[in-house]
Amino acid sequence: MSLIIGGNSIPASSANSGGEIRSFYNFPTDGLVMDLNANNYQGSSSTWCDSVYGMCFNSRNSGEPYTTTPTPKVWVNSVPAIAFNGQSWWESANSTMNNRVDLRGAFTLVLIYWFPSNSARHNLFDKSGTSYASYQQELACTWEVANTMSWYRAGGQEGTYDYADTKTYTLNQWNFIAIKGNANHSTGFYYTSSSGWVSNYTSRSDTNILQASTVKIGNGYTGIMEVGYLHSCMVWNVDLNSTRINEVYNYYSNLFNQMGVTLYA
Repeated sequence: MSLIIGGNSIPASSANSGGEIRSFYNFPTDGLVMDLNANNYQGSSSTWCDSVYGMCFNSRNSGEPYTTTPTPKVWVNSVPAIAFNGQSWWESANSTMNNRVDLRGAFTLVLIYWFPSNSARHNLFDKSGTSYASYQQELACTWEVANTMSWYRAGGQEGTYDYADTKTYTLNQWNFIAIKGNANHSTGFYYTSSSGWVSNYTSRSDTNILQASTVKIGNGYTGIMEVGYLHSCMVWNVDLNSTRINEVYNYYSNLFNQMGVTLYA
């Protein structure tokens, strides 16, 4: 017996009882504090919850009333995703949830994202600042016009910030975007499937990172994401080593491959 998913014939043994495709690779959960996946989002719902702690995000938008018109759920090359539309984004629901995603120490962030094109830079992931801007506290990640992701943290007390960049990603395809930073924010890396972790980080601050507040997906200091599709956003409170991040990539690459889709990294 086989299943037809995304136009591909897949053995029934490759799916669980709910019909979801299973990867042939293990997924590392040690240190995983957030796994927000479009598989868990019910279309027009105003809440979207992760699969680790049931951490829920509320839909927010630039219109009134504040909680309407959530980002629509779509399928892009057979992969479920939320579609950024220049109006709506997602915010963690309360301080308990905010504090679980603590990016003051070591962390790893993984985003599975499809980027068509854009004329302006906007925030894909952001923890709202309290005393200072988000990019001067825990973490702010900005999708750039050149199809790279820049990210910033620390330095608010000194009137500065640390910064880093990633590689250039593949336009109009699914991309596996991973970054990590260490506990004293002196180093940072981005991931490629060919080279593993690649160092790219400029540290300009030696003070402790101040705790930020709300976790935002699709909005931040540069404004609301206008375009693009997000399948998954994952956070670990450890800086995953090369073996572990390869496991994450292989897990998702295998899932996508079974649907006839290439996951670039």
